[in-house]
Amino acid sequence: MDTDDRLMQALAEGDPTAFDELYGRHSRAVFGFLISRVGDYHAAEDLLQAVFLRVLRERKRYRGSGRFTSWLFTIARNLALDHLRRRCRSLEVTADDDLVISGRPGPDRDPRELAAAAEDAAAVHRALELLPEPQREALILRRFSGLSFAEIAEVQGQSVSSAKMRVFRGMAKLREILAPHVEEV
Repeated sequence: MDTDDRLMQALAEGDPTAFDELYGRHSRAVFGFLISRVGDYHAAEDLLQAVFLRVLRERKRYRGSGRFTSWLFTIARNLALDHLRRRCRSLEVTADDDLVISGRPGPDRDPRELAAAAEDAAAVHRALELLPEPQREALILRRFSGLSFAEIAEVQGQSVSSAKMRVFRGMAKLREILAPHVEEV
């Protein structure tokens, strides 16, 4: 199996299968990060395409001096921040804006189950919005996108210990916020 750096080198040399492999490896995690950041399924899909378009455009400039995933998530982070800035300037926020689509109806999905999942996702999304930005981003990168602490530190331009502390404090605050919503089993 090729490393991400080797795939980027192959992509720079014109191998289209390298792009397919990189997209297959990372698109799901990047999409999870984006939807957690922007809270809109369709916007996250568009941003995912923009991220990988940027990978394609920057393929010859990529040097592999850091981790590929850190570089990739830095692109995703910057595009998500740009999107949020544009959205804040151009749209009026409504109560419905913080709903997150957590599943799509299917023939064997119970509508009550879908409603409960959507309600849970909305509660988590609202709770995430209450966290300080650095904690929220570190937590999303760790829990929803699966990045290592070293990768989070690289994306955020901080030390590994700062990344760990942000995730730890973010999780503690998230538990505290969501505690009233969690039923005792």
